[in-house]
Amino acid sequence: MWNLMPDGPILAHSFDVGAGAILALVVQQGTTTAYAGCQDGQVKVIDLEMKAIIRTIIAQEGVDILSLSLLGSDLYTCS
Repeated sequence: MWNLMPDGPILAHSFDVGAGAILALVVQQGTTTAYAGCQDGQVKVIDLEMKAIIRTIIAQEGVDILSLSLLGSDLYTCS
């Protein structure tokens, strides 16, 4: 997580997802929930207020999650 300041971004917190790099990120509007698509086919559900990973969704094992989209309460992944 970054704080965007007039002088430039400042790193506020980092997450160890344990699943390679995060390739896609989407935040659910009106909540403190973010979804991170990882290299190994996992989607990590992050509570930004608690700064914790609260759930792991296995979309497709061993395949990179390249993009994420939220439509209403539905999460779509693209690999």
